[in-house]
Amino acid sequence: TYEASIPVAFYVSDGLLPAGTYQITQPSSNMLIFHNARGEAIAFQLVSGKELAHGATTGQVTFNQYGSEYFLREFSAPDHNSGPHMASVVSRGRLESRTAKKFLAARDKEVALMAIPQR
Repeated sequence: TYEASIPVAFYVSDGLLPAGTYQITQPSSNMLIFHNARGEAIAFQLVSGKELAHGATTGQVTFNQYGSEYFLREFSAPDHNSGPHMASVVSRGRLESRTAKKFLAARDKEVALMAIPQR
């Protein structure tokens, strides 16, 4: 389980979530779940794996930014081993595809993750 304080409203699976602190879990290699402050699962996102050239000592959530709208693009957990590092990549949804047509290119917005100690 990871925690991210996301300073902007953002889209997950074409659903808009407000700015705030979220717990993010990945129960399988192809699924992310966002939980609110009460621990309730509020958004699900299908993802696919992508090998990165280097590991990351801190994880991050990356968004595509179009104007003032943000869409979840990638989730990368911290990696402390020497093997290949994997990130979970989101496929563009219908809403993001429509929004992207209005802009020349997306800008990146990265938010650091904090690991939550296991209980």
